[in-house]
Amino acid sequence: MIIFLGDGGNVGACGSLAQTVVNAASSYGYRVQVQPLDDVTKNIPKDQRILLIILSHEGQPPDNACRFIERIEKAEEKPLSGVSYAIFGCGNLQGHLKDTFQWIPRISDASLEKAGARRLVDYGVADASKKTIIGRFKKCEDVKLWPSTKACFNGEDNSASDRIPALDLPESHWSSYEVRKTLVLKSDTAALGNGSMKKHIELHLPASMTYRAGDYLAVLPENPRQNIERVVHKFNLPWDGSLDIKSKDTFLPYGTPLRIREVLRSYVELSQPATRDNIKTLKHHTTDSATRMSLTSLGGNYFSSYITDKKTSILDLLEAYPAIDLPIEKYLAMLPSLKPRQYSISSSPLTDPGVCTLTYSVLDAPSFAKNSQRFLGVSTNFLASLRPGDRLLANVQPSTPAFHLPHDISAPMIMLCAGTGIAPFRGFVQERAVLMAQGKKLGLALLYVDYRDEKMDQLYANELETWAQMGVVDLRWACSRLKKGAGGKGSATYVLDRLWDERDEIRGLVEKDAMVYVCGSRAVADGVERVMKKLRMEWQGGCCGVGEAEKWLEEFKGRKYMPLVFD
Repeated sequence: MIIFLGDGGNVGACGSLAQTVVNAASSYGYRVQVQPLDDVTKNIPKDQRILLIILSHEGQPPDNACRFIERIEKAEEKPLSGVSYAIFGCGNLQGHLKDTFQWIPRISDASLEKAGARRLVDYGVADASKKTIIGRFKKCEDVKLWPSTKACFNGEDNSASDRIPALDLPESHWSSYEVRKTLVLKSDTAALGNGSMKKHIELHLPASMTYRAGDYLAVLPENPRQNIERVVHKFNLPWDGSLDIKSKDTFLPYGTPLRIREVLRSYVELSQPATRDNIKTLKHHTTDSATRMSLTSLGGNYFSSYITDKKTSILDLLEAYPAIDLPIEKYLAMLPSLKPRQYSISSSPLTDPGVCTLTYSVLDAPSFAKNSQRFLGVSTNFLASLRPGDRLLANVQPSTPAFHLPHDISAPMIMLCAGTGIAPFRGFVQERAVLMAQGKKLGLALLYVDYRDEKMDQLYANELETWAQMGVVDLRWACSRLKKGAGGKGSATYVLDRLWDERDEIRGLVEKDAMVYVCGSRAVADGVERVMKKLRMEWQGGCCGVGEAEKWLEEFKGRKYMPLVFD
């Protein structure tokens, strides 16, 4: 079986879904390869089963699916005759996104059938706004995908097998992510923050690794020491114990003894929320009736509120229900492989092509699942633990083509962000400063930055103010903790307020074809789009209704509006 991913790379949301198929494949008699969706444009072995997992974003194909979409839409013959496929579409029904929900998966499904491929099952659907993608995917996988695959191809059903799920292992467990050793040059606290510390880290890249301002860096982290100690304590493991895995049907290294702590630190996800299948497995490993009853409820009506929303992991459940007697090998078999996390690069290669910086918030908060525990962000705590001279595994991932500085640097641009959403825009402004020093003529660039407290989380304030004085950027701060009217120009206290207060200026720039960039949470992006629609209706003098404003925004997004949402 081959899984083709369409989500901008194998480190995104769809990569996690692919891993669930990989983990289940061996019990059904299959081995799995995972490849980018654009590889569909190459020759496909027609005796293979094909699973497409496609993320639809703003009604546009992901970066690694553009050639695939173009090819199958234009196919005049039947180049995929003999290929069998299934599609699972990930989208977002929240706000304006409902208009483009599942657009790319629907096109893919229709085009694949037209190109001669055979549909195994009706494609699955998940809504990211409900935070139930993994649960919906597992249901489609268990109820539709595997039964249909077995019926069509007579796959061996070994669902009762105790084997650790199969995955062809490269020479190194992380080489499939194409990450490389990267040197830490500097690590500083950028701001104390309100509830989370903001950090700045400077990295020296390998010689052949290049990037553009606006790109991502994918970081392969290590699990926090506290979580490793919890596992060691729960399973009463020896501090210097080793594992010697004999089976090749695993993503873990086999045939060579590995220290248990190394496996727990670098190979498996310890904090990922439990799935319904995980809960079923835990039920099989307890004879306590009260525990079984509680687990039945958690795997049923209370799954969203107690597992998904609280990010309750398998380890959390094992600690909460001591009557579960789960062997360590079973526990490891339930865990997916540790995957890279993406961060927007907050620097420009024009300053130093061999150096990039990241800006991030350290997630260290009370656990929703257990008040006495801390919920530790795996990657952010890993980054925060690094010191100059340390090395980490990372790789540059290109952002969407439009999320870069305009080719015409004399064109106006508007940037809006909150918190660490400033990261790509610091890279943009840093690059503009270099271009100005080279004598290039720059267009007007407005930078709206939402922060809470100038003493706590006003990121890069001195640097940005210096660039503003040089004329590189027009800086517009908006402090949500100040009283209305105390935040500088106008009466704004939030970025959205200030955007509205300065709407006449914004209109002038939009009419001059300004690029508009947004980086922040879904709430920030949706808020900006609400204001933009409201602005459009006002600009039209009351002749424009909500529907027309939404249509204008969709057209605007396709040309000049570039949101980057990171939650």
